[in-house]
Amino acid sequence: MTIQKYMTHGIDMLVSRGWNVQHATQAINHCMQHVLDCSWSEVFMSHEQLLDTAAQQNFLRILQRLVDEHKPLAYELGSMPFLGCDITIQPPVLIPRQETENWCSDVIALIQSQENIQSQEDRLEISTEKQIMQDPTASTCSNIGEKNNIFDAQRKQQNSAIDKDNNKNSTGKRSSTIHSDSKNLVIIDMCTGSGCIGISLAKAMPDAQVYAADISSHACGLAFGNAAHNKVSNISIIRSDMFGELMHLRGSVDYIVSNPPYVSYGEWLLVEPSVREWEDYHALVAPDEGFLYIQAIIDHARLFLRKRERVMPRVWIEIGAAQGERALLIAQMAGFEQSSILQDLAGRARVLQLVC
Repeated sequence: MTIQKYMTHGIDMLVSRGWNVQHATQAINHCMQHVLDCSWSEVFMSHEQLLDTAAQQNFLRILQRLVDEHKPLAYELGSMPFLGCDITIQPPVLIPRQETENWCSDVIALIQSQENIQSQEDRLEISTEKQIMQDPTASTCSNIGEKNNIFDAQRKQQNSAIDKDNNKNSTGKRSSTIHSDSKNLVIIDMCTGSGCIGISLAKAMPDAQVYAADISSHACGLAFGNAAHNKVSNISIIRSDMFGELMHLRGSVDYIVSNPPYVSYGEWLLVEPSVREWEDYHALVAPDEGFLYIQAIIDHARLFLRKRERVMPRVWIEIGAAQGERALLIAQMAGFEQSSILQDLAGRARVLQLVC
């Protein structure tokens, strides 16, 4: 049989055992990439080719375990790609989803766009200042006013320099690294799990300092190993019950990202067996119909975010498809009038965005 026929067979088998069609398709796509040791584009381009005997056996062996044991593919393979990073996955730590990867990619692009704009403006200010200082006799009253504005802006930046000490590693021990440059970005990844979000942001923005927090010691250990495996050093993994161990960052954070538990108990009872039987219940399910941790992040956001002259701090929280309306209401009641719901590629509510 061709590669395409094996993939169709695999999807049909998983769906017949209760898998969601979308998740079944994603699993089989990843499975075939693993078996052939190639990218999805390469699989797609060769989908009419025959699968050799060794690849057939490997594919069918993995498929059988997915069907018989309801074992998620990521746990079977041991790792999965996420925005250019190779993320090790172990039971029961939450498996990164394609939808999460998609919005994280958009967040990285938005942050880079905002910060590049600011960097260009900063360079323009420095250039203007140098021109004024090199030719002071040419300064008119207007130029002097502009010069004073530049110095005032610089003083404000110096006065708001971030004291980002008290970094911690996955065991909660103090780190000697101190980041005091007010222009260095500070990002919190709350409920980091495997670390996929925080690591991908840190890798994409090496000048930023990312703090990735999770209450699970197992998850923190896995995230710590993933950071090292992907050679990402500008991230601190901290075991913390929400923001409890991050209080030293109050008023110094530029962006907060989170994929918190947001599934209600009723929804959890209806999820695929591969999710319900393998992944951490506490990484998926939240009290208050799934809103407990969403509410907590919204309530703490203003305490941690810092104001900047040209760039507004933002928060991105992954939510369930049916949670958009209530999440937006909670955000607006907390004073985030510029909050909005971002949709995934299927047109469903996926992320609550707060602009401070």
